[in-house]
Amino acid sequence: MARWEVDSKASQVHLCFLSKGGPIGFDVGVWLDGRPFIAMNGRDGKNRIAMGLDEANKPALGMSDERWQGRIVLGHKGSDTPDILDDPLDQWGLEFRPFGSERPVAAMGMTKGGGDQTRGVLMVDGKSIR
Repeated sequence: MARWEVDSKASQVHLCFLSKGGPIGFDVGVWLDGRPFIAMNGRDGKNRIAMGLDEANKPALGMSDERWQGRIVLGHKGSDTPDILDDPLDQWGLEFRPFGSERPVAAMGMTKGGGDQTRGVLMVDGKSIR
């Protein structure tokens, strides 16, 4: 079974594939601003894997447990600035986050700052390793 939905609260239009008489198992759709997304849920209906594009049209993949806290995030690391498209940084990486935190405890990746300098980043227990 499947159903089309327009969810104005979540700002998305999506197609939900349902498990037999149960919660949503697979969800594919588009945010109202045109960015696509894919989500896979566990048998309890809670999100486990989410993939999509950020405001700069760069990809990210998130994986988590039933509490959906973004435990593992791979891909483009978006900016905290209001206008991401004007952000001079180009950051990509893999982050591992503890429950209830947006800050990773371990991460690795690369960043490209002003002057086209690219450098590797490695972080353990919240501290950068050089």
